[in-house]
Amino acid sequence: MSEKLTPDAFASRIKEKYPEYADVDNTVLANRIVEKYPEYKDNVDFGPGLGKIGTGLATEVAIGEGAKLAGTLAGGPVGYVLGGIAGGVAGSLAAQEIEGREDVSWGRVAADTFLNLIPGGLGKAKKGVGVLPRLAQEGAKRAAGGAVISATGAQIEKAVEDRELLTQDELLTAAAVGGTLGLGLGAAGELMKKAYPKFSGKGSQILNDAYEKGDPDAMQVVETVAGENPSGRGSRFLRMIFEKVAPSKLVGAGASQSIIRAKNEAAAAVDLASQVRKTVNEATANATKEQKQALEDYVTAKSDELPEVFEPIKNTLDDARTKIGTYQNQIIELFHNGDLELDERIAQKIQDSVESRNYFTREYRLYEDSGYRPSQDSINALKAKLQKDGMEETEATEFINNMLLDRNDSVKLMNSIYGNKRVLKQRKELSDEMREFLGEYEDVGEKLFGTISRLGRLVAYEDGNRRVVDSLLKNNIARGVPASESAGDLQRLSIRNKKFLDQNGNDVLVPEDVNKALDDLYSSGAPKDSGPWMSRMVSDLLATTTATAKFVRVPLNLASYPVQFWGNLSLVAGQGFNPFRGLKKGMRVAINEALPEKMKKGQLSLLELNRLKELGIVNKGVTASDIRDGFNNGVTPKFFQKAVEGTGKAYNVFDTAQRIVVFENYKKFLTDIIPDADIKRIGQREFEQLAGDLTNNTYMNYDRINKGLRGLSRYGILNEFGAFNIELARTTFNQGRLAKSMVDGSFVTKLKDDFGVDLDPGTIKKIQREGYKRFAALSAVLAAGSSVPMVLNREGGVTEEKEQAMRRTALAPWEKNQALLLQLNGTKARAANLSYQIPTAELTSIFEAGYRGGNFLQATGGMIDSLWSKYGGDLTINMKNIVAAINNLNPTNGKVISEKPEQDKLGRGLDMVSWYLGETFTPGTISDLQKIDERETIENVLRYSLGFRSRNFDIVDGARFKFSNLNKNIRAVRSSYSGETFQRDQIAESYERHNALYRQNLEAAIIHVNDLRTLDVPEQGITDVLKGFSKSEREDILQGRVGNLPISSGVSNLPRAEKRARYAELANKMPQSLALRMLQEDFDDKKIKRADVQAILRLIEMDNYPR
Repeated sequence: MSEKLTPDAFASRIKEKYPEYADVDNTVLANRIVEKYPEYKDNVDFGPGLGKIGTGLATEVAIGEGAKLAGTLAGGPVGYVLGGIAGGVAGSLAAQEIEGREDVSWGRVAADTFLNLIPGGLGKAKKGVGVLPRLAQEGAKRAAGGAVISATGAQIEKAVEDRELLTQDELLTAAAVGGTLGLGLGAAGELMKKAYPKFSGKGSQILNDAYEKGDPDAMQVVETVAGENPSGRGSRFLRMIFEKVAPSKLVGAGASQSIIRAKNEAAAAVDLASQVRKTVNEATANATKEQKQALEDYVTAKSDELPEVFEPIKNTLDDARTKIGTYQNQIIELFHNGDLELDERIAQKIQDSVESRNYFTREYRLYEDSGYRPSQDSINALKAKLQKDGMEETEATEFINNMLLDRNDSVKLMNSIYGNKRVLKQRKELSDEMREFLGEYEDVGEKLFGTISRLGRLVAYEDGNRRVVDSLLKNNIARGVPASESAGDLQRLSIRNKKFLDQNGNDVLVPEDVNKALDDLYSSGAPKDSGPWMSRMVSDLLATTTATAKFVRVPLNLASYPVQFWGNLSLVAGQGFNPFRGLKKGMRVAINEALPEKMKKGQLSLLELNRLKELGIVNKGVTASDIRDGFNNGVTPKFFQKAVEGTGKAYNVFDTAQRIVVFENYKKFLTDIIPDADIKRIGQREFEQLAGDLTNNTYMNYDRINKGLRGLSRYGILNEFGAFNIELARTTFNQGRLAKSMVDGSFVTKLKDDFGVDLDPGTIKKIQREGYKRFAALSAVLAAGSSVPMVLNREGGVTEEKEQAMRRTALAPWEKNQALLLQLNGTKARAANLSYQIPTAELTSIFEAGYRGGNFLQATGGMIDSLWSKYGGDLTINMKNIVAAINNLNPTNGKVISEKPEQDKLGRGLDMVSWYLGETFTPGTISDLQKIDERETIENVLRYSLGFRSRNFDIVDGARFKFSNLNKNIRAVRSSYSGETFQRDQIAESYERHNALYRQNLEAAIIHVNDLRTLDVPEQGITDVLKGFSKSEREDILQGRVGNLPISSGVSNLPRAEKRARYAELANKMPQSLALRMLQEDFDDKKIKRADVQAILRLIEMDNYPR
């Protein structure tokens, strides 16, 4: 390693030699190795450059602060929070990209979002502590606030991790760096002052040439602004976006689906193995030694006699033997096709096992149990045995160490053991010492688990690798290049640390970002966040509390279950399918999956369930999976995760059942159009896979959601329904695309290209008719989402004008863009969201919001607002309640949460925590039943049978929140303007700016008043909701008159002499025309008298002012 390597390059070399580190973050691995072996320190160039870090933090703060400012101007304190969250997300992503981070850390995004809520960018200050001290040389004096937070954060972190105080140098460094970077004035900003003018106004080619020659100023500008050579930056930036956000776009749909298939099949193998082990272990718990031996003889085909005591598990055993045989045959096929590198002796053992129907392989804990460590005695015994068989001591030690390092790669481990002649010599079996070292399983259940799990995962990933490579080559994403030729910017394709050759024996090469995209797609989806402990703690707690809030409101709410049934039924009907074909089978599978283990026996074939899981058909509901993902990536105890898993499967029953209905309908359709001979040639597995792929492309499946978006949902940055709506949009689009392909013939072409199926003209016509039918069904469901509520509302007496008025003024913020059934009875109203029964209404309501706009600008704004509300929109319940508790304000009624005095901080804190826990984590069923008396009997019947959810409310009460917010805005505008009149020397611009905001809020209030009149609210009721406004404001609003913000400020309640002096002070800060207008308006409003005006004019010595 003569040249310095990047952490990625250094880590890649480590991983080539030790593949068990494949899942460890490159930077983390490089740091660990250097920390353990300091001699490598000078060989690695760590971290992004100083300019990138400074710019990253500056960008992050700039975006974050800009978003908070915009949010505050738009919506006051709530707008500040919403803007802070949006800015935190955007700023964090931008900063991570500028810093050159290889992988987006969604944990960091979550933590940065919280830090961004601290005013002034100070929350980000502490993140610069690890940077070299010279970053702070030019800017520390400007950021005292950032310095304090940075030093405090550094001290807390060191106290927790090292239980020590900061040294004086550490304290100064933390304060300086935190202060500098906390306000977005990092070293990059200072260096750019010198570098940028050199190239300002010059052509891009001049900058590019200087960069190529190594000019330091050019490199500073390029690295700061682009993070790379500017040539071709647009396309590289686009590919970077795909790599981070949509890696499937870089590898193609075929490779992406092959990876999903491999992961599903591997997970299904482990699931099957676990069920078999559990069943067998329970059956053998009280069995005698003789009975266990007879059981093993049955499994290994040494005997056809199964002891009577094991007769209840015979089907399980037979299914297990069948599956093992299938896996063994697939391994032999992969080996003979050259897709799996196996030692000849291993391949022969597997072939012998198939022929003898011996369904066992010897299984070892070293393969399956990550917590297993061979004892020192077993290591010493094996070393002695190897030396006795001819190995040198150093060779034996290295061989044993390599086995421990290769434990996660079963093929490599088997090849190293069976490929070493000194290990086996003349024997065909491993030595006793070797089996002791590997930790051989003795129990039948454990042996079955190990065999099924290991063989299943091996087949799934090796077969998947083959399909991925074929797809990349077919679509020219990869290409074969002889080893003798230059690879250029390409690198060898690497899938799970394995390299590949094409059919001609050439190396398969791909762009670097394709390898990164493949790594991302193969990963588990659970980000390995290696950031600071504080970031991890915040993200883990946020994931857990967000998941818990969703869990108690959906799976733990009985009213959610009929919603699942009818909503999924509607989605199936929208595909033009019979929603009852296969429903019986679907319910049988789904209920079996949700039942406790002891109640499952005899309910369903293990092989049947395993196949459905391989296809990704079972337990893939979006909401339940989203909740499970949050718990699995949080701080939830394992026993609680198991409880959540069980409840989630129960909630998924209708979802799984209807997914199987879709699967069965696709199988029926494909059977009708593909000749039997072609189905036989294709093979039953691939035929089922085609039906499964069509199912998962057009019916919602959590696994198909982008991992980055899953992370945003996990941490509550997307709202509760964000993940659901993302999948709804994807599958609805795919349904339309599939129908189009059936009509235009591209579906037929794909069948021929992928499977070699030639269809006759009659069948092609049949497919076209199917496409038209699907178009009609999808159109009907989409139309129903818009037309059903509209028709019912008009029939019920709610005119278009009244509906508009209710949405603007009386409905809750989260309801205004929903497909609602509305009822009016005086000032009492009822609203029911029909998207629970017709989920596609969530999509059509976006366009409905546009239709309600009076002009193009309003229509566009309405659609954007509605679109945002479906995915980000209002805060999640968890986030809203966190913000409410911090602010001591109950958002439901506008009252304070704790009325204890400020001095009683502990009591106030306990009140807020108690309120937060109760509001956020009370099970939905309990909350729902507490309100059962507030609903009419028919409402409760519809709620628990059809999932029909309605909310009763008073129009005036609904409007009260709108007026309250407007009044707060007006008070804030007045206060802000008043403050600036004291702070600024010239206030004309400040007045114009604040007056514009003041008038906007009055205009909004007038609109709400007119809406209440449209809804026939009595004038007295309207007057009551305006009580918080000043008398002049109330009069203006009621008369529809938009008044101006008073120009004078800080003059009320002053003695006459001081009041005159204050007027004079204000007049000297504004133009003559504005000063005269101020005096005239206040004279007309009788705030001052004629004598006061004359005295004020004398005070300001304006002889040219007309008297």
